[in-house]
Formats: sequence, structure tokens, C-alpha cells
Amino acid sequence: MKKIENLLLVVLISLSLISGYSVSASEIRNDYAQQTSNSVDQLNYSPKGKNPYERSQDFTEYIKKQTGNNNITFKGFQTPKGFSKEAIDPQLFVEDNRIKADPTKSPYKQCGYLEMYFFTGTSTFVKQGTGALIDKDRFLTAGSMLYSHDHDFEGWATASLIWVASQDGKGTLTEDPSSGQNGGTNFHSMYGWTAQEDSRYDMGYIVMNSSLEQLAGKLGYIIPDAGAVNSNVVSYTGNAFSQIMWGNETVAINTPEYIFHDVTISEGSIGAPVIQNGNIVGITTTLEKQGSMNQALAVRQEILSFLQGQ
Repeated sequence: MKKIENLLLVVLISLSLISGYSVSASEIRNDYAQQTSNSVDQLNYSPKGKNPYERSQDFTEYIKKQTGNNNITFKGFQTPKGFSKEAIDPQLFVEDNRIKADPTKSPYKQCGYLEMYFFTGTSTFVKQGTGALIDKDRFLTAGSMLYSHDHDFEGWATASLIWVASQDGKGTLTEDPSSGQNGGTNFHSMYGWTAQEDSRYDMGYIVMNSSLEQLAGKLGYIIPDAGAVNSNVVSYTGNAFSQIMWGNETVAINTPEYIFHDVTISEGSIGAPVIQNGNIVGITTTLEKQGSMNQALAVRQEILSFLQGQ
């Protein structure tokens, strides 16, 4: 009980810090919630390699051949501090309290690791993140994983790779990265994110080239009830060579726009779902904290309608 009281106190302080950014429903422009999308089905290409670095090099070589420009370079893997081409230890933002998740059990087996490949016109870069199955072929993640507003590039990703935990069977990608690998055919996000860079609309999903519901099942998505609720937070480590699924159960605090929790996040956590009673109620869209708490964008009516295709 004391933990819940402390969490509530922290969240109240956090809400006071962000209250200047809250908006009423009447102030939200309807077009911000509209769906935007990009099809990559015509590429018929998936990056190949035993680790993220090899796959990034394969993607860069593919772009060189497609464009006829041998001067295209690989910028690196995107991190909060910029781009890195080297294997890195993920930067932890709180004391690490994660445990290795069991990829054979729900809600972990429906979650997965994600690599997004971008081409800026002169260089390539890769984003590493997390997401979860919400349909037989839809993989939910942050909109910022699909559409970049970062650094010197704004636009959609060119290619994607997804590994769902129940396919991999271990929660790691260290033995056979071709096992459980899926590509994306269409990327979907919200107009408020892609056109306006409004973080309240940083939500998206990938339509995959394979159906996995029979193998992995799927997670629902709902608008969460306000208050303190037992939750699972699931994410992958994001660095150049080691991808491991982490999860932990905690008490999260639900508010109308954000969910606050104390589970460790790091590079690779963007897109990480917050799951309550088998349903996704929020998605990690930033590594920044409010006070001492990590935060996720909560599913609200606009986001629910977007996910339902309304």
C-alpha cells in the first residue's frame, strides 16, 4: 500500500509539471486523429544478416544498388544521444529492475522486437524498438518508430523487421535470427504525429506479411480505468548485437493521457506496451521521465478509434 501511495504522490507532482500541455477534447482538431500510411509492399526486400549491424549493412548496400549511388553511408543506430555504429550498453534511466521474460507465456509471447530501416537520401540509419500483436497481422508500436522527425530527416521508414517472441521461443535473437522473422507491408500512424509532430498522437502499427495469431495469439487494446492497476511492461534491449526480452510486473498509475510506472526502460524500449489484464493500455513513446517515473502514452478514445480503423 505504501508503494501505491508513493506512486500516487509522484504522479500528482508529475501531472502538475505537464498540466500546461493538457487539452480538452473540444480543443483537439479532429484531423489529428486521422490515419496516415505508407506502403512498402512493392519493395519485396528484407534486410539480411545475423545481427543488427550486418542487417544494416545489407540494407545500405541494397539502397546503393537501387539508387545507383555508391556514396550512401550508414549513419548508425539511433539513440537518445545521436547515432552509434558500435555495440553499446543501453543507457538506464532508473535502477535496472527488469527480469528476463518468459516468451512462451502471455502477455510476453505476443510481444516482439522491431528494427526499422530509414533512408534519408544520402545515408541510412536504424531504429530498434518493441511492439505487440493486436491482430493476426498487425504489430502495434510507437508512431515515431515508423515515421521519423529526428535530426536531419523527416519521413517514413523504408523497411522493417519484426520478431515475435513466441516464434523465437527464447526471448533472444542470438542463435537463429531468421527464425520468427517477419516483414512489414504497410506502416500506419496518426496525422497528429506524422504532420504535426504532436507527441499525444505518437502511435502506429505495422501490417505484417504473415499471420501469427494462431501461433502467438493477440493482445486486446482498451482505454484504461483511472487509478493504480497491476501492469506488465515488456521491452527489448536495443543495441548493436544483443536483443533480450525483458518484462516486469508493477503497479502503474493510469491518467487520461499518460500511464506512469517504475519499470526500467532503455534503448529498445520505444514501442514497449503497458499491459493490464491482457489488454494494451499504453505504449512507450519516450525515454524521458516525469519526476522519477517512466511514462507511456495512454490509449484514449481518439487512439482507440484509430486502432479500430474508424
